[in-house]
Amino acid sequence: MKILKEKRLFILSNNIHYINAKNYIRTHKEGENHLIFLNKFSKGHQEFIDEIKKDRDFKSIKIIANNQNQKFPKGFLKTISFIKNVRGLKGHFGNNIEKIFISNYLSWQQHYILKQFHTNQIILINDGTAIFKTIELRETSKIINFSHINFLIKSFLGTTKINNLHFYSPIKVPVAQYDSIEIFNFEASKSSQVNSKKVYFIGSPLVELNYLKLNHHLSYLTTIKNIFPDAQITYFAHRGEKDRFLEKYDYFGKVVKDTISFEERLRQEKVLPGYILSYASSILINLPQVYPQINFSYFPLEEDGIPDNSSFKSIYPPLIDNFERMKSSNFDILQVKKT
Repeated sequence: MKILKEKRLFILSNNIHYINAKNYIRTHKEGENHLIFLNKFSKGHQEFIDEIKKDRDFKSIKIIANNQNQKFPKGFLKTISFIKNVRGLKGHFGNNIEKIFISNYLSWQQHYILKQFHTNQIILINDGTAIFKTIELRETSKIINFSHINFLIKSFLGTTKINNLHFYSPIKVPVAQYDSIEIFNFEASKSSQVNSKKVYFIGSPLVELNYLKLNHHLSYLTTIKNIFPDAQITYFAHRGEKDRFLEKYDYFGKVVKDTISFEERLRQEKVLPGYILSYASSILINLPQVYPQINFSYFPLEEDGIPDNSSFKSIYPPLIDNFERMKSSNFDILQVKKT
């Protein structure tokens, strides 16, 4: 008698989600795995996508363009195209799937894909610091309200309710009583080449969001440069950072606006950096276990560096508390004082 394998569908959008999915497949009973990759990059990800297409752990793979950041009318047309592509997924994967894995609880696109299928369990693959916001939302309601999306999308999406959300996470966090969590360990990278004089700083749009005063940011960068005087420093800009601010960081080191995710960039590196630094990037949650040979550091922002009228005043302390609980042999705080 043929034993039916558990049917799973993974909805992923970057390399770290893919690493998490592969980790789940490796550590759980054999299943029938399917993959939807939401490609939000117009270029730069082709090598990664080509690799995914060859992955025999997945019985079928669907790549869907998901660049939703463009303005009207291109953005509108891309949304219509996305909805049309998603509506055809049922015919590709079938209607009933035992487990569906999402990688961004805050994404209306992933919730819209969810609505196309019947499933026994919805699992959230860790998505960096977004996990804290997700837990906060789940503690107040099983329904997510996408207040930021337009009327057209809401009419297609309808009400999104998940009675039980199962978290697949590398960190232990408290979840709502109607949710559940599984803690896992990554399989570490086997890459051995590390250059201790190579320092990567992961940027965030904190200045643009009024979360951090520009003069404090510049002062912190100066201090970092002084801590690593002989290092080759690269500032990897977040896509939300503006050129008019990035131009001011030239003195710090090479400023890079990449076309691919940082996770994918690091995966392609032949020689890894000795240090990866940031203020509050998801990278600090996602990658220390994957790259035990790299030193990861975060550093707290001074209270007077956060504008008085900023919502970050209330957001930041819980975030740092969570970072404190996550300290490990290669992930710790780097004290930075304003010069």
